[in-house]
Amino acid sequence: MKTRKFNALIIASVLFLAACGGGIQPENNEEAPSAIETALQEAMDVHDEVMPYMKHIKQAEKELQQILSENEGLGEEQIIAINEALDQLRTSHEEMMVWMRNFKKPALDADEEEATAYLFEQKTAMQEIGDRTLSAIENAKNIVAASNEDTTEAEK
Repeated sequence: MKTRKFNALIIASVLFLAACGGGIQPENNEEAPSAIETALQEAMDVHDEVMPYMKHIKQAEKELQQILSENEGLGEEQIIAINEALDQLRTSHEEMMVWMRNFKKPALDADEEEATAYLFEQKTAMQEIGDRTLSAIENAKNIVAASNEDTTEAEK
């Protein structure tokens, strides 16, 4: 008799759980992110990858300025190359600052198509800024390395 009651209780529990949504729900009841949230996160991820390069820009600018000020024997071509590298670095830095000033986070209830298109444009713009920034930093490093080699050879 006890076994029948126990079996009936188990069956009733299973039926109850099935009727309530198929069983135990996971504790994480968070909804999947919306297309806007996903696009926003992607744009911000690219920004967060590029932003640390700003300190490298400042360091490279400092090194190039030091080369200009300490090496009186620089040729005209070297001076032009250094000034162009400085311009590239400054432009990259300014592009990042302009992007950050102009970036507008869309409301989560905004038109999804418009908001995701805007965020895709912003992500693409930041990727391009990142590419130009890396190129400018690499160019500056090459100039500094070449200058260091020239200085070492001159000391011999």
